[in-house]
Amino acid sequence: MILEYLIPIAIIVFVGFPHGAVDGVLILLAAGRSWRRAVALFAGYLFVGLGTAGIWISEPVIGLLLLIALSVYHFGRLDTVSSLELPLRTLRGLALGALPVVVISQIHQTEVEYLFQIITNRDVGFLVGALEVMTMAWAALIVWLATVRKVFSWGQLFEISAVSCVLLILPPLWGFAFYFCAIHSFRHVRNVKNSISTVSKNDWIVVWGLTILSALLVLVGLTWFNNGGLYKGLIQSTFIVLASLTMPHMVLIDGFRILEKLDRGRIYRDN
Repeated sequence: MILEYLIPIAIIVFVGFPHGAVDGVLILLAAGRSWRRAVALFAGYLFVGLGTAGIWISEPVIGLLLLIALSVYHFGRLDTVSSLELPLRTLRGLALGALPVVVISQIHQTEVEYLFQIITNRDVGFLVGALEVMTMAWAALIVWLATVRKVFSWGQLFEISAVSCVLLILPPLWGFAFYFCAIHSFRHVRNVKNSISTVSKNDWIVVWGLTILSALLVLVGLTWFNNGGLYKGLIQSTFIVLASLTMPHMVLIDGFRILEKLDRGRIYRDN
């Protein structure tokens, strides 16, 4: 249990969550010198997160479906940032963003269904079936983009193959932790660092302060959700907190496009 569930959960929280905690630094940059604007932005961020948590509490299967859909879009947007000059970004993003979802859910179908049941405490047969259909559409899209439109470089094709092999070998939670932390979070933090130029001591305080707060929310969730044991409650709480942070994170990154505005100099840092 510790090796299969608790360690990858700890990695997701303490290695993956910090990439979202960087949002605190970006919000302060967007607010400039105005503390009123900073408070308003943080309040909006919190409101979106609480709304997402409300969906999970009332309709957890819909919450999980929403998390999967948002993750596919968000992963794909980041994976195509370095290839904006190529056509069909939306379709390329869907193909790349869906890779971890498709590979993990289909190669480890029984284990993933069990995890989905833990997370939602509901029957997930419909969702499992939907992912099977999604997999066929994804495979067709990958083949079309690679062979007909030829929009993937050899490097990208190698990455698709290599990541798929790693996700095939690793257990589901470990595979998600690998992709979420080693690939997605790493790329996001790298892009943020390139956009803000320098990372100050105060930035690190904000990031780790918000990371610790997120970890505490996971622990608070353990007292709220009673799913038949410590590890089940921890898995459920972790993914609900993750989903509640993903929605406002996407609003800031993909909706407000704060990194693009930083790169264009529309938001700047006083040195």
